[in-house]
Amino acid sequence: MQNILIEELKREIQSLKNENIDLKKQQIEISKAKELYLGILEEFPALIWRANTEKLCDYFNTTWLQFTGRTMEQEYGYGWAEGVHPDDLDRCVEIYNLNFDQRKSFSMEYRLKNANQEYHWILDIGRPYYDLDGTFLGYIGSCYDITEQKNTQEKLETIQSEMKVIVQAIEQTNEMVRITDKDAIITYVNDAVISETGYTKEELIGQKSSIFKSGKQDESFYKNLWDMVLSGNIYKNVIINKRKDGTLYHEEQTITPVFDEQNNLSFVSTGHDISERIEVEKKLHTLATRDTLTGVYNRYSLNKEIDINIKKYERYEDIFGLLMLDIDHFKNVNDTYGHDVGDLVLKELCSVIENLIRETDVFGRWGGEEFLLILPKTNKDEAISIATRIKNIIEEHKFDYIPQVTVSIGVSVYNQSIKKEIFLKDVDDALYKAKSTGRNRVEYK
Repeated sequence: MQNILIEELKREIQSLKNENIDLKKQQIEISKAKELYLGILEEFPALIWRANTEKLCDYFNTTWLQFTGRTMEQEYGYGWAEGVHPDDLDRCVEIYNLNFDQRKSFSMEYRLKNANQEYHWILDIGRPYYDLDGTFLGYIGSCYDITEQKNTQEKLETIQSEMKVIVQAIEQTNEMVRITDKDAIITYVNDAVISETGYTKEELIGQKSSIFKSGKQDESFYKNLWDMVLSGNIYKNVIINKRKDGTLYHEEQTITPVFDEQNNLSFVSTGHDISERIEVEKKLHTLATRDTLTGVYNRYSLNKEIDINIKKYERYEDIFGLLMLDIDHFKNVNDTYGHDVGDLVLKELCSVIENLIRETDVFGRWGGEEFLLILPKTNKDEAISIATRIKNIIEEHKFDYIPQVTVSIGVSVYNQSIKKEIFLKDVDDALYKAKSTGRNRVEYK
C-alpha cells in the first residue's frame, strides 16, 4: 500500500515538472514574441505609443521619438502632451479619457510639435489591448502625419469657398454669362440671361447657342467669330440676338475660349444689352448727319460725300455730277401761306425727289430752300438729263398746300482735278444763271 502511494506521488511530481517545463517554454515563446512585437513597433513607420491601465504612456517607438526630438523619459506619462498644440490639447485629452474609460477605439486629429519645433497635423488611432486571458492591459495607438492632406483639404475648402462666392457673384451680376462646350451646346446660363431672353434654364441647357441667332448678321460674321475663338483668341463684338418672344436686342459680347485640366475646350460668354445705347447712338448720328426738318442729309454729310467722291476721282478717275436746286420764290410761299406751310412744302419736295433718284445718289439740304444732289459716275449729259427730269416732275406735281412749286437747278460735273471750293462755286454759278434767266430751268457750268 505504501509503495502504491509513493508511485502516485512520483507521477504527480513528474507531471508538475512537465507542466513547469511547458510554462517555461510558453514564457520563453511569449517573451520572444514580445521582443519581436516590440522590435517591429520600434522600426514601424507610424508613430506608436502605448498606455498602461493608469492612462499613463509607458512606451513610444523610435519613429515617435525621432519625430518629436524628445527622449522616452520626456514623453513618459503625460509628457507627450507638452508637444500638442495648445488649441488642440483639451479636446485631445477629453477624447482620450472618454474612450479609455469605456474601452473603446478612437481616432482624433491634432497638431503635434516635431523636432524642428513645427506643428504637424497627426491622425491618432487608439485601441485597447488585452492579455491572453482577456485582462485589459491598456491602449496602443498609431499616429500618421496628415499635414499634407490637411493643407490640401484646406486649400480645397478655400477654393470651394472662393468658387461659391464667384458663382454667387455670377448668378447675381447683371452681366449675362453663358458657358458652352466646343460644339456650342449650352451647359450653363446665369439669371441675367434668363431675365433678358425670357427663356428658362431648362429650355436653354442642352440647346445650341444658335437659339439666340437673329438672322440679322450673315454667315461670314459668324464664321469670323468661330475662326477667332477656335484659334484660342478672345472675341469681342456687338451681336444682334433674339429673345424667346422674337424681339431683338444688341448684346456687347465677349467670348473667351477656356481649357480645363483635361484639355477640354469650353467657351465662356459674357455680355450685356446695349440696345438703348445703340438707339441713342443712332439718334445722335441722325442729328449729326440728317436735316432735322426734312430727314434728308444735312450740309455736314453732303460735304463729306463730296470729299469721298473727289477722292474716288483722284484714285480711279470716277467722275460725278452735282446738282444744286433752289425753290423758286420760296419767300413768297412763307409770306403768303406761313412758315408752317413752307416747312411742309420743303418736306414734300424732298419726298418727291427721293423717289426719283438712284440708290447710289446722295440727296440733302444745303441750307434754307437750297438742296444738293450728288450723282456718282454721271457725265454732263446724264446730269443735265436727270436735272431736267426732276425739274419737270416737280413742276407737274400737285402739292398738298400750294398750287404749284418750281425749281431752278444748277449742274456741274467733277471731271478734272480742281479744288472743292471752285467746284461748288461752279454749280452755284450755274444755279444763279438759272434763276437770273427766268427760273424753273436747268443751267450747266
